[in-house]
Amino acid sequence: MTPRDWLETSDLFGRSSKAVWASPEDDPTSQAVAAAAYLQHVFAIQVGEALREEGRTVVWLAENTGLKERHLSHVLRGRQAISFPTMIAIVRALDRVELMPAPSSLADLEP
Repeated sequence: MTPRDWLETSDLFGRSSKAVWASPEDDPTSQAVAAAAYLQHVFAIQVGEALREEGRTVVWLAENTGLKERHLSHVLRGRQAISFPTMIAIVRALDRVELMPAPSSLADLEP
């Protein structure tokens, strides 16, 4: 299951904060995977906003992270789970540490 599979409309992954999420099963593993997908979604939305604000593209991001454009597109659209090193590379390239998802409560891990 990819992160975007948790959305009722998968094309909204990384694009809309109003996306409707499927409920995870009632087990800790499913809940953790769903929460990780949600945090990736929030991160992807914020990265997209930062790129637009600065007039930059995923091509620019690839050049400045050393990551492949296709890989970045896949993680920002939820086609694959993002790794922590990829997340850090994006934050460093954009010079915006506030993009790091830092939930302050368990409720922040749920859509």
